[in-house]
Amino acid sequence: MIKVLKRLNIFSENSRFYTFVILFLAIATGFVYFYLSPKYYKTYTSIQITSKDIQTQMDIIRSRKVVKNAVESLGTDKACYTKNLLFKKEDLYGHEPFRVVDLEIKNSDFYDKEIIITPLNQEKYLLKIKEPIQKQLLSLFHLSDSKNYNFEGEFFFSKKAVTPYFSFVLQKSRPVSLKDYYITFYKKDFLIDRIRRELHIYQSSKNSSLIKVEYQDSNPKRLKDMLNGLIKSYISQKERAEEKKTSKMLFFIENRLKDAKLKESRALDELRNYQKENHINISKNISSNLMQLSIGYGEELRKIGLELNTLSMIKDEIKKGNFTVISALDKKYPELASLAKEIQVMKNSVDKLNDLNPEVILVNQKIDKLKESMNSLIKNMQKSLYAHKNSIKKALKGSNKDFDKLPKNEQKLYSLEQNYQISKKHYAYLLKERSRLLNESMPDHFDISVIDPAVEVDKAFKPDFWSIMGLSLLAALALSVLLALINNKEGDTINSEDDLKKISKLPVYGMIPYVTDHRLYNKIYVIDTPLTVQSEAFRGIRTNIEYVKTDDKCKVITVTSTIPGEGKSVVVSNLAAVLGMSDKKTILLSCDLRISELHNKFHLSNKKGLSEFLQAKVPLKEVVQKFDKVSNLSIIPSGGNVENPYELLDSKEMKTLIKNLKKYFDYIVIDTPPVDLVSDAFILAGYSDITLFVCKSEVSKKSFVENIDSFVKKYEIKNAGFILHSLKKRYMKQIAYNKEYMFHKSR
Repeated sequence: MIKVLKRLNIFSENSRFYTFVILFLAIATGFVYFYLSPKYYKTYTSIQITSKDIQTQMDIIRSRKVVKNAVESLGTDKACYTKNLLFKKEDLYGHEPFRVVDLEIKNSDFYDKEIIITPLNQEKYLLKIKEPIQKQLLSLFHLSDSKNYNFEGEFFFSKKAVTPYFSFVLQKSRPVSLKDYYITFYKKDFLIDRIRRELHIYQSSKNSSLIKVEYQDSNPKRLKDMLNGLIKSYISQKERAEEKKTSKMLFFIENRLKDAKLKESRALDELRNYQKENHINISKNISSNLMQLSIGYGEELRKIGLELNTLSMIKDEIKKGNFTVISALDKKYPELASLAKEIQVMKNSVDKLNDLNPEVILVNQKIDKLKESMNSLIKNMQKSLYAHKNSIKKALKGSNKDFDKLPKNEQKLYSLEQNYQISKKHYAYLLKERSRLLNESMPDHFDISVIDPAVEVDKAFKPDFWSIMGLSLLAALALSVLLALINNKEGDTINSEDDLKKISKLPVYGMIPYVTDHRLYNKIYVIDTPLTVQSEAFRGIRTNIEYVKTDDKCKVITVTSTIPGEGKSVVVSNLAAVLGMSDKKTILLSCDLRISELHNKFHLSNKKGLSEFLQAKVPLKEVVQKFDKVSNLSIIPSGGNVENPYELLDSKEMKTLIKNLKKYFDYIVIDTPPVDLVSDAFILAGYSDITLFVCKSEVSKKSFVENIDSFVKKYEIKNAGFILHSLKKRYMKQIAYNKEYMFHKSR
């Protein structure tokens, strides 16, 4: 726990400088971000709507048409602003020094680009279009394919300014200052979509008729105007919709009224003329009840005819896609009106979208299904009406039997009287229908009440200063802790000689400095670059090996590592070369029969090698290869891969080979696989006088190295020790090599 706390100490000697720098940068960044970020204000308006379908009214408020009317009435599809010394925008909404009229955008790519207006005097101005610096740089180095829009020209106020990309007239609304003004035009459709997304419309409570409409903007005055304009647009839209939805039906009723009035007049004239010409009145033999019954049947038949005509008219409107007329009949045909409203909401939701848009296609499919439902309802209603009509005709025929007994002239008179009374009553019925529609078509002002109009707020709700500073400090703290973990970390890798000495009692035979030229790793650099500190380090290791006392004159040296990637092949190849350069006969055995690289470093063939010899496929003389650059160095490559490398290395033939080689060589250097992967190295270490474990600085794991002492004890490994290589300067103790001395020594 104490170790963990030490590593987390951001004010430790290793970390405090970074901590103070990070905290300073975080605070400064927070201040700059807060200052340069646009301030956003939020307000709301609340309205009371008396409607059975509140959700539909909320959707209408958010509809594209309502928002579009508000945007166009306020002119918020363009922005005018200035910039201060720190390039912060200062919005001039409501205080613009000029108005833009007769705007014509010739290239749609020009939306959202910044136009600079610099008044030269009160009559003339300079118009400039400049691409952002970053885009100019990208184009300069051909890193962007997009076109650059640059333009500069002088124009007069109140006169048309024409550029290759747009044209407009700039009319001054007040005297202008001689400084830069900026204008940006926004694509109306994109602006409308953004406003619709950011509008928050909700009921104040679950069953409440009070609707709240919230919005946010970087300019408090524009915010207030936008919300109030939106509600105004909604009310106007509702008024127009109410008028529109009944206009078609009123027109239909008006035509029927004219026809009914004409029929009534004709029926009255025919009745009076017949009575006058024939000097006859209605027979007293016909009861008034029977007359009223017949008239009632006749009137009902005309009502059915009117309703059938209305349904036919509705079907025609459905074909045309006009569903507003059906909404006017919501009391008479509630099911049809409900489906019509649903279709209208769907159509509004995809208004202005391309017909090939997947969303539009899906909505159109749903609308087609709803149309089918509406036509099915109309068909059923028509069927019911026709059945009712036939039953009335039968009843009327039965009631007319008594009239058939009258003289012919009285039958005629009765028919004319009946026709007149039916026409009169039908005309009165149509008058009532018109009156009802007129009442329903009256603008529904009393259904919508603005309770709280939007007001101009003076306090921005974001960005919040303390939230920004808190997040900045939190990020700084997290980064400081991360750096502290790195800087205060003891580390799980071997970095220096001291790290080795802390976890192992084995000696360090030598340390090899870091090679900056990575190309040397594929070369025997003690030969190619003998005057480097790395080459001198290998000569030092050679000296240390020479002083190790062994039973035989020949010294067998096993070189291994803990894991792959620790540079064992680089070390063993250079060590064998430096031993051979000291007039000592040296042979290098590549005993890594699984993955060998030594033959590549010496540019030798690996077709025949140790594995073939141990399997008695070739004699020894065919696998021993001389290295031309060092006369005293011979090499036996690994040969081909085998399935049983462990058995071959532990074989009698391997022991005999080592015994025989001792007779002819002063040094036998054995390259083995890493000890963490296989146990081949421990077999070969049993043949050896010296076993060297290669560790790479910043790579070799302490956890692996910690086990080496126990391996040495367990397998009774002789003269074991470490070679630590790739040491960077910060891990090395001061070593002063004289290049002149190294040159003479190498010779």
